[in-house]
Formats: sequence, structure tokens, C-alpha cells
Amino acid sequence: MRNRLLLLVAILLFIPLQIAADDSRPLILVSNDDGINSEALKILAVEMTRLGDVVVAAPLHNSSGVGQGITYRVPIAYGRFEGIPGASAWWVDALPSTCVRWAIDTRMGGRKPDLVVSGINDGVNTGPGTYYSGTVGAAREGAFDGAVAIAVSMARGEVMDFSGAAAQTRKIAERILELGKEGILVNINFPSGKIDESKPIGITTLTKSRWDVIYHDRESPRGGRYFWITHESKEPPEPGSDAEALARGEISVTPLIVEATEKPLLEMLREALKR
Repeated sequence: MRNRLLLLVAILLFIPLQIAADDSRPLILVSNDDGINSEALKILAVEMTRLGDVVVAAPLHNSSGVGQGITYRVPIAYGRFEGIPGASAWWVDALPSTCVRWAIDTRMGGRKPDLVVSGINDGVNTGPGTYYSGTVGAAREGAFDGAVAIAVSMARGEVMDFSGAAAQTRKIAERILELGKEGILVNINFPSGKIDESKPIGITTLTKSRWDVIYHDRESPRGGRYFWITHESKEPPEPGSDAEALARGEISVTPLIVEATEKPLLEMLREALKR
């Protein structure tokens, strides 16, 4: 009897998740880069169950700052996660974009997600930081497959209203889905503090303002040297940018490029490099 139970468990773990036949509700994939145990991830995923059928696939460990890196040279462990009511949730010992790729290919029962939401990240992802962000990288992976993809982050502060941010993310996602566009990527940043319907939304560009990277060079008590990295603000954000909207206490919503070809340069390069 025990062997039969073990066999049944093994089968259940390895078969793809079969989504209910009702296609009237959007199929939603939720991920993040802060890890499966993030309270903000749980709050976001539960809120998204109000909109559609939710699958969660998130890294086992915090993977901040990895961009759209992938895990592929090592065996990748995974397993069920029971801490998110109403969702089929999985932890994956891999980087965020790999979690999304795996879930799309193996956990969706042959369907593609209509919506991929990554977050809510602990800390903003604005300007050039979006290129380093695992939160944005996970969302972009979903956009590659034609989904509406949304990366969600929140500024650190004494009050971080993840529940309010999750509710507003759901409402924003509903409006974006109504556009009928596929393969698009939107980056949302919430200010710290209370988030509700009264919070204004700014449609913004990415700030060009960068952070100064400070290298704190120190001597190790074990011999040799090491350094810590910290960041300091370099310059004020431009008008209309995500960073400026956050400074005003607004929700920043920024559309990002998925297909990254610099098309205006095509003809210039053909002319410059022709033989």
C-alpha cells in the first residue's frame, strides 16, 4: 500500500497541471524575484485569483538583480508550495525567468497564459535598473510568449501597503487586458504609504537618471581585501519619468520595449557597412 501511495505522489508531481476547461477566465502566471516565501507574492497571487485562474512559479531563494538570466547547467529542483490559497503554486530552484519559462511549458495544461505578473518587488525598479531587475526579467519572459506582462514593484518605506498595491495592480491589469494587445510589457512602481483608488497614476517614461555606485574597499580579517557596494542618487529625475512620478507620490506605469531592435539605425548601418 505504501509503495502505491508513493507511486501516486510521484505521478502527480510530474504530470503537467491541467487547467479547468473554462477558458472564459484569464489564465494568469505569477512570479517574482524575491522568492516563493515573499509575503508580497502571496498577497499579489491571491488578489489575482479574483481576475482569473492563477499558477504561481517563483524562485526558491531571493534572486534580485539577475535580470533575465537563466538557469540551465545544473539539475533544477522544484516542488509544490501550499501557502497560497486559490492558486496552484510551485517553488523552483532557479532564476526568475527560468521559473516563468518552465511554468509556461509544463504547468499550463497546453494553454498559454493571458497575463504574467511579476512582483510585488521590495524596492522600486526604475530607469536603467529595469535591465538588472529579476522582477522585470520574469515579466519579459512572459511577453516573449505573447502574454500581457506586468512587472510590479514598491518603494521602500515605513508603510508598504502590498494589499493596496495588489488590488490596484489587478484593476490596472484588467484595463490593459481590455486593449486586446499581445506580447506587451508594462512596468508598475508604487510609492510607499497607503495605496487606494485615490492614488493618482502617472503614465511615464524610464528615467535616464543613474545611481552612483560606491565601492567600499576593506581589508578582510581572513586576509586579502573585499568590497561592499552601495548606491547614491546621481541627479534629479526628468519630468514625466517614473522616478519623478514616484517622488510626487504617484503610481508609475511605464510601457517597455520587448522587441529591442533599434529600427531607425537599420538603414544607416546598411549604408555604412555595405561592401
